[in-house]
Amino acid sequence: MKSLWLIAVVTAVTVLAAVGVTLAAGQSGSNDRAAHAQKAPKKKKPVRRGPRGARGPQGPQGVVGAQGPAGAPGPLGPKGEKGDRGVPATRLWAVVRSLPSAPGVVVRGSGAVGVVEGADGNGQIGVVFNRAVEDCAYVGSVGGTDGDGGGDPFSEGSISTDSDSSIAGGVSVATRDPSGAREDLSFHLVVMC
Repeated sequence: MKSLWLIAVVTAVTVLAAVGVTLAAGQSGSNDRAAHAQKAPKKKKPVRRGPRGARGPQGPQGVVGAQGPAGAPGPLGPKGEKGDRGVPATRLWAVVRSLPSAPGVVVRGSGAVGVVEGADGNGQIGVVFNRAVEDCAYVGSVGGTDGDGGGDPFSEGSISTDSDSSIAGGVSVATRDPSGAREDLSFHLVVMC
């Protein structure tokens, strides 16, 4: 019995010794980890660089991109100063009263100095201006001569104009009634040079 007891004591001592060794090993491992964590990080080795190389050639130009959207219009600029009065488009014009019952007469105008009845009379008249007009343009219109339409009512008809080489500064005017027959009608004439 004594030997049994001795075996039990030896076994207990062996177990205790084994536990002690295990505990010591565990503490030692955790201390090693803590010590390792507290170590300073390793310094990186410096990178050694050589001299900078020559710049390479420029690459080809890229494709032009699409045009962007138009921007918003800017604000209006300030109003400019009023300019000088312009030169009239023409200084030569005449309003002529021409009736079957009376000789033609310049009622108002600019540069018009008078009228000359045509050789064959009826519906033809020459308007004389104070300068040469053979190289100018003539625009005529059948119409009344009174501003209020009172004494010379508007007449319907047509008008044709041409240079009159027989009169210095003259424009030949022929008027016709709606049927096309020549007739003395009042008219407006503009000469543009």
